[in-house]
Amino acid sequence: AAAGAIGLAKVLLCLKHRQLPGLVHIDKLNPLINFQSTGLYIVQHLQEWKANPGAALMAGINSFGHSGTNAHLVVQEAPLQPIRDVVAKPFYLICLSAKTDAALQQKISDLSEDLARQEEPGNLGAIAYTLNTGRAHFKKRCALVVDSLKTLQDALTGTFSSENMGSAEKMSGTEQALCQKIFEAIATELHDTENLANAAARSTYKNNLAALAGLYLKGFALDW
Repeated sequence: AAAGAIGLAKVLLCLKHRQLPGLVHIDKLNPLINFQSTGLYIVQHLQEWKANPGAALMAGINSFGHSGTNAHLVVQEAPLQPIRDVVAKPFYLICLSAKTDAALQQKISDLSEDLARQEEPGNLGAIAYTLNTGRAHFKKRCALVVDSLKTLQDALTGTFSSENMGSAEKMSGTEQALCQKIFEAIATELHDTENLANAAARSTYKNNLAALAGLYLKGFALDW
């Protein structure tokens, strides 16, 4: 079971990076096996893992138990889903968090490096959505309101102020109720996206996101 779990982790990493690591204990191939006639080959060095055009990467994992229980698992990479921002927004709220200050700084650095590595520009709306809804939120927090990937990258590599960093604390019932009312009022305004072409409306939208960032930094659980 442990070997199977390790094999699955290895395959998932290979799918993520689209690379195949070489087998470390292979010095030379068995001369009695004619691999050229089988269509199979042994990966001896790190190499790119490529699929035929229009095809997905796929791998098989074997796990053989001492009791005679054997398992075989076929794993295929997830299909690419086009990212579509239904309504382009003038600003986005980017939230990061961690359990310690050092871990938060590492997350900030990791995001900055990931953005720098991307060959094609990412989707700012998708990045905000994933960070805000697909991640757990811890005590040490950072919140940024940005209008472009460049602004985000500049903010991540710049100097953070107290307006962007915070340490979430447990709120009293009164504080929670007050923050809930503020959140509901802000959310109502944010849902009105009809007049965002207007400069004043865009400024109001940005201020509302900044207010949400303040609630987030204080420890309020935003209903994403």
